[in-house]
Amino acid sequence: MLKITPNFAQERALNMLRQEWKNFNSFMVYAPTGAGKTGLSAFITRGFVSKGMKVMMICPYLVLINQTAQRFIEYGLPEDEIAYIWRDHPNQDPSKLIQIASADTLIRRDFPENINLLVIDEAHLKRKKILEEITRLTSETDCKVVGLSGTPFSPFLGHYYQKLIKPTTIKELIQRGDLSAYEFYAPTKPDLSKVKSARNDDYGSDYKEDEIAEIMCGADLVGDVVSSWLKLGENQPTICFCVNVSHANFITVEFNRAGINAEIMTANTPQDERDLIIHQFGQGATKIIVNVGVLVAGFDSDVRCIIYARPTKSEIRWLQSIGNRQKIITLYSRMPELKGTSAEKYLQRRGIYSHHPIEQIRFCEKQPTYKGDYQAMWALATDARGQLCYLHRTYLDGEKKAPLEVTRKMMSLQEETYLDHAQSVAIRMFPVASTLGIAEGIETALSCKQIYKVNTWSTMNAGHMAKFIAPRGVKHLIIFADNDWSATGEAAAYACANKNLLANNDIEKVSVRYPDLGDFNDLLQQGCQAREREYVKKQRETA
Repeated sequence: MLKITPNFAQERALNMLRQEWKNFNSFMVYAPTGAGKTGLSAFITRGFVSKGMKVMMICPYLVLINQTAQRFIEYGLPEDEIAYIWRDHPNQDPSKLIQIASADTLIRRDFPENINLLVIDEAHLKRKKILEEITRLTSETDCKVVGLSGTPFSPFLGHYYQKLIKPTTIKELIQRGDLSAYEFYAPTKPDLSKVKSARNDDYGSDYKEDEIAEIMCGADLVGDVVSSWLKLGENQPTICFCVNVSHANFITVEFNRAGINAEIMTANTPQDERDLIIHQFGQGATKIIVNVGVLVAGFDSDVRCIIYARPTKSEIRWLQSIGNRQKIITLYSRMPELKGTSAEKYLQRRGIYSHHPIEQIRFCEKQPTYKGDYQAMWALATDARGQLCYLHRTYLDGEKKAPLEVTRKMMSLQEETYLDHAQSVAIRMFPVASTLGIAEGIETALSCKQIYKVNTWSTMNAGHMAKFIAPRGVKHLIIFADNDWSATGEAAAYACANKNLLANNDIEKVSVRYPDLGDFNDLLQQGCQAREREYVKKQRETA
């Protein structure tokens, strides 16, 4: 049993595959960005591994190998059954049931035997040896082949894949809110009338690179790219696609001359340097990554703006590039507020009758879980920069908590490298005020608002509480600590107090409050006493 439930597109794809499984040996799944290709492959893989059958997943890019393995483990596939076919990776074991293979490594080696299922990510990419193996496997063995692609437009694919599976479309994903809507701006149209075309195995017919680079490197066009971003980009995290390295260098220099922190990433950029650039991008230190064909897949950072400075005739190249922007998911914009829902009744059962924030907490009427559908409260946690960090879900069964082992879950909305350094992560349920409270749980924070009339935010757990620093304008921070058996809540509260008393902010006083038993929702319902310690910040001496 996996730890995830299939979304609508995955469920639809699985049903379509089941219907045709006995009729065909190879399938091409057309799954646009946002449909969940990795999750779908995990569900298919689970069915084989549970029967002791061997699965091989082929990934075309280095970043996708690690990402696929990490996601498989997160989803609940057995980590001890995962091995790699990738250069000299230390975890190579052909006896393991799940083989994650690098396409570049695989085409230089003998193809493994006894594979029951072959899954190929980014299957539109043309790799001759892999295509030959598809033909051999589907004609000479019982092995099934599933190709995954968001852009399966190349005609050659029809020679190797017998059945097309199309569970959803980009239009449907946008209408459902799984992909965000977008705005296009085209400030300048270069004259490409005399540029010749050439064929590419991966992208089909497209402009000749050397000719288009000469045009796009024109000072006027590069200057227009920079000035248009300054006017329309709204200082958002941005990736820029260029024709070649010279073009990318030119644009990077011009952005930096304009005072914008930009970094360049190409096929020759070492992996450790790429990781550093992506880390700095996640932190906001780098505003723009200028790249040449290396951010078309497996890049999941929060991108709000795309500069496409590489004119193309290839629909494949175009959709792969802009897909990153559409991965910004509008998670709950269509959900109702809590008023009048079973979530409101759940809070009322816990003594909370007022101050239900409208924008920060919403009601999910149908929340899939491994035990079926329940309801949930959804809340969005942001950091000090206003960036979305987590989706927090509280699972409900009508007016009560759902009968699950884990009734609260946090879903990361950023790369781990960003979250490791995110500051003051919290569900900001009420406006900043001169007196601000923080508590761990949502129910605890709402209880504190009701009892003390103090705007209180939820840090979701003790770890985030310990690292929280009050924003500007807060003079009195009240830390509402849980009184738990391990003293974790109080330890986090005092760590937070110490951090704020030493911080360069507007804090004048910090109070740590804790109930005799449990948390402040217990205090609200049972009427126990609360204790408090106050700390006044020492004024800094000035020269």
